[in-house]
Amino acid sequence: ENVLDQDLGYGIHHIKDKAQSSKNDSGLFPQSVNILEIPARDDVRVVNWTMSNPSGWSKATVRSMANDFESKNPGWVVVAAVNGDFFDINGTNKALPYQTGGVTVSDGEVYRPFTNSQTIGIRNNRADGALVAEEKFEVSAHMLTIYDANDNIIYTKEVKHFNEAPADGEVAIWFSYKDETGVAQRMTLPSDNSYFVKAPERALAMTPSNVYAKGIISATNEEIYMHYGQFGIQTTNEEIKAMLSLGVKVRVQQHVIGDYAECDNITGGGVCLIKNGEAVDNTSNMDTHPRTCIGAKEDGTLVFMTVDGRQDNRNMHGMAYNELSATLLYYGCNEAYNLDGGGSTTMLIRNSYGDFDVLNSPSDGTERHDSNSLLIVVPE
Repeated sequence: ENVLDQDLGYGIHHIKDKAQSSKNDSGLFPQSVNILEIPARDDVRVVNWTMSNPSGWSKATVRSMANDFESKNPGWVVVAAVNGDFFDINGTNKALPYQTGGVTVSDGEVYRPFTNSQTIGIRNNRADGALVAEEKFEVSAHMLTIYDANDNIIYTKEVKHFNEAPADGEVAIWFSYKDETGVAQRMTLPSDNSYFVKAPERALAMTPSNVYAKGIISATNEEIYMHYGQFGIQTTNEEIKAMLSLGVKVRVQQHVIGDYAECDNITGGGVCLIKNGEAVDNTSNMDTHPRTCIGAKEDGTLVFMTVDGRQDNRNMHGMAYNELSATLLYYGCNEAYNLDGGGSTTMLIRNSYGDFDVLNSPSDGTERHDSNSLLIVVPE
């Protein structure tokens, strides 16, 4: 039974179906499925978004992340969204709690360069297909980026030193971080040839030698005992020193290279469900849960799917992996991957009043706070 069939504009299509699926010889089980189809168009983009937190990760609902994106990107509107990667839901990673389980790249910002079971890159230009997955994820060394007053990148240089003085002509980054027990390890930025960022846009210290940091220089050549979430640059390179001063924006991150280099938005995920138009054998795990999936058609159309579950009394039984594969094949995917599910499963669209409607039925009874979401955005 088709419940909804909606044109959301810009070629974005939503349908909601109710049907039944089978699991081995156990019979037929009622299901509620939502599908978003996102065409290959220059004015439609998918953005991997996380809630801004200057010194860490923040869990938030998909709705809150959509509103946060719009507040920081005037001229762009979120049309629809789903939840994203698995994540540290209970904050067990004391060094940097609540971060995603896998890679997180948002419009070229490499917030987390570490992989989990799946790394899914989104090609917004769709030139060679919509997705890159099941390839080796690689990043460069840490790189210092310097921006001009119009936010254009004007210089890039490798960072070779962490919380130690740089060698001649090289660059060091100084930053405070938390150890594996959650205790802040505060560093003192030296006064010579140093540039301090007091209130960064974001400073994510993952280990003593791995950090994402971006912000505007607020002090120079001062010895500063830095709080957690602050950072500084130190260099003896005369060319770089000539470009660094108060008010200049800088960033330190690892750049994506290799197979995922052309993907400006990358998320972690779970098992592969469809490859080259064929269902992948995942019958070793027959557990049924609410699910969120990402897939692609041969013509470059992206497909997001949610399946409701853990609500048997409402005819929402959830699916096992092999059921997901069959369902995504039915909706035309020739490639597909599982994302975080369970209580995280969320799909929302913008309504005619400018707010968002949740289309599925979150199994927690309300929208869960997640670590990232995948937003479908268009020009205002």
